[in-house]
Amino acid sequence: MSKLIYIYMFILLVFFATCKKDPAIYVENIYNPTPYKLTYPTGVLPPNIPAENPLTVEGVELGRRLFYDKKLSGDNTMSCASCHGQAFAFTDNNNQFSKGITNEFGKRNAMPIFNLAWEKTFFWDGGAPNLESQIVGPLTSPIEMHSSFADVVEKLKADPIYPKMFKKAFGKDTITSAYIMRAIAQFERSIVSFNSLFDRTYKTQKQREYALQNPITRLDSGFLVFALDSSPSRPNLRPGHCWHCHGLSPSTALFTDLSFHNNGLEDVYVDSGRMRITYNEIDRGFFKTPTLRNLAYTAPYMHDGRFKNIEEVIEHYSSGVHYLNNKDGITRNDFSRPLKLNARDKENLKIFLLSLSDSSLLYEEKYKSPF
Repeated sequence: MSKLIYIYMFILLVFFATCKKDPAIYVENIYNPTPYKLTYPTGVLPPNIPAENPLTVEGVELGRRLFYDKKLSGDNTMSCASCHGQAFAFTDNNNQFSKGITNEFGKRNAMPIFNLAWEKTFFWDGGAPNLESQIVGPLTSPIEMHSSFADVVEKLKADPIYPKMFKKAFGKDTITSAYIMRAIAQFERSIVSFNSLFDRTYKTQKQREYALQNPITRLDSGFLVFALDSSPSRPNLRPGHCWHCHGLSPSTALFTDLSFHNNGLEDVYVDSGRMRITYNEIDRGFFKTPTLRNLAYTAPYMHDGRFKNIEEVIEHYSSGVHYLNNKDGITRNDFSRPLKLNARDKENLKIFLLSLSDSSLLYEEKYKSPF
């Protein structure tokens, strides 16, 4: 009996010894992605990063490749970058509308892609509640990329590079639509832009307050027009009220309130804007407030690209606001009427707006195509 016990013990030892995983293989199979550090100025509120899709080096890199890969379109001729080029602050090459793979044009201007980690909703009407779901629209639209996730998944599976990248990014070499959306969202959230002349000139809230109280340069004066509501001490300076929608707080530094406004355009029945999503008549003609950063590279302007340059935008607010169609209760008073800025205030405001442009964004290597 004792011999049998020893024999059984020996067999068990051999069995467990042969089943023991090779240490090298075991370590290699552990999913341990590298956290991606998002860099932004001190004082800016933390970004909105969903817990289920944290930024990782591997996820961002996979997203960057997908962002630039034309396999995502139905005929392999178009990528996300086709309408969101880095040279134009990730907008569409000064085009009013973007052209899809069937040569049809969309009806809204391509929005810029940077500082999206702080955004709450996406598209001009806020139709996408998060960045992950935003990719569904352009990828499947018949007049844009005209593809499907089923087709894209098959293309990526056939590529020898992607299964390995998905495994590094998400712990599995399985390619799914959810992982595709998460990866692209990670890359888009990694694109930040806070290195403009404005940022370098007014690094602290104290410097900004001093410039507004003691404007010396034309940039200071333009900043004052942007930030001013009214000023008895400066009766000749017309208030711009810009900050109401485009923000002023150093805690955001996004130059958008991330909300929706009717800014007095005359044809609110051509594009119903936010109403398209909410089905609420009060939202007719309301569109998402775009950031004022990088205006030097993102022309034309407005949801339909109707204004070719900054001068036309300023003139709209100065003399072209349509009061009867402006139903935005938040800015119903002075803002809802033409501002009647004089020529000098217009030019100073333009100088200020251009100071928000960050040329380093156009050349940053980590945002460039990996192909």
